[in-house]
Amino acid sequence: MQNNRLSKNNKGVTLVEVIAVIAVLGVVMAAVTGFMITGTKMSAKVSNEAGSSMREQTAVEFIQKTVLRYGSASLRTIEVVLNEEAEEKETVWALLIILATDGGQSSCALITATEDEKVVYQLCTVPISEDDDDIEFGELDFDERDPIELCSGKISFEQITDDTVIYELNGEKHVVHLRVASPGS
Repeated sequence: MQNNRLSKNNKGVTLVEVIAVIAVLGVVMAAVTGFMITGTKMSAKVSNEAGSSMREQTAVEFIQKTVLRYGSASLRTIEVVLNEEAEEKETVWALLIILATDGGQSSCALITATEDEKVVYQLCTVPISEDDDDIEFGELDFDERDPIELCSGKISFEQITDDTVIYELNGEKHVVHLRVASPGS
């Protein structure tokens, strides 16, 4: 008789069994969700770093091609003061590229860092002749167009010597050796 009673109660599950299954599924889903969130965050971080690295590499290539195109006769380094209102002013050396000179007015391009840690390329004019080496940042008359952001970070150029342009971009040193022959040769 007892055996018969047990077989009659086999029609469904008890409330305790349902709660136990829901609790186990909840724990499993929480673990899976945690792994998915961690994976998504890591993927976004790697993607962001790869994008920054690509922009930085593109900036390095742009600077190298520009320097090689215009040559040492057209390149000057000028001192730029960042954060002029701050207690400790930060000074960096920028690269001024003389694109063309016409009647004492030179069209130039400036590659420099900004206060908000961006490397930018900006067009400007300055009243100089081609052989003028003393150019002050305050003399530059910037184009109305916004500067073009090459990448984020800091850049500083060293004085150009022996047809070599050396600069540091985000802590990494880069060297561009200029051609011996002039660009038109």
